[in-house]
Amino acid sequence: MTGVEVPDVEGRTVLATGASTGIGAGIAERLAARGVRLALCARTEPTLPDGATGTTASVDVTDADAVADWVDGAAAALGPLDLCIANAGILGPLGPLRDDDPDQVAATFRTNVEGLAHTAAAYARHVRGRPGGGAFLAISSGAGRNPTAGWAPYAASKAAVDALCRALAEEEADAPLRVLAVAPGVVDTGMQEAIRSSRPEAFPRHDAFVQMKADGAFNTAGFVADHLLRLAFGPDDEADVLVRLPQEQR
Repeated sequence: MTGVEVPDVEGRTVLATGASTGIGAGIAERLAARGVRLALCARTEPTLPDGATGTTASVDVTDADAVADWVDGAAAALGPLDLCIANAGILGPLGPLRDDDPDQVAATFRTNVEGLAHTAAAYARHVRGRPGGGAFLAISSGAGRNPTAGWAPYAASKAAVDALCRALAEEEADAPLRVLAVAPGVVDTGMQEAIRSSRPEAFPRHDAFVQMKADGAFNTAGFVADHLLRLAFGPDDEADVLVRLPQEQR
């Protein structure tokens, strides 16, 4: 248990992108344990957690048609989709922007921004095509709100995620679609391993992330998942579209 007050979500249906590894896979595990039905996708097709009900697919979120087909297929298989968690994202290059590979920079924006836009658009159409509302939660980052040297493409892409969610919340308020951009805190995933493996001279905050590992100062994917369920299905008491999760206490 994480100490998060989670509403009863058994039987709810949740879409999640980027669910094959890292935080996405961990979130899927917790949702399944709480009785949520799942529609999972990633470039590499995810595996349903043990005991889970749902569907999986290999989807490139930068392909708008593929994302739309995935959402439509999930709805056909599982019925109304109560929540979409847009988690798909990549770290991109680390180091001074002047030295970054332009192709890697472009790929960062394609996945983190275009991919999110395609997912949001497809889910918004789904919600408007059926009775009742829904919730769209984008996994953002503190890097987008406090950008730092050596991380420009990733930080800028996550700032774009925040802006997109602000606009989407206004556009779809009458659907009604609850829209939040959630910075989950630091979760120890492959992305964090890549940061710790970076050259300190290229990424000035390198030592801070190494220290986080030494201190175990991470949020778990289960903690993040419980907060996402609270935000999606609990009281609508968030004052802002942008949400930052607290540090998990253990």
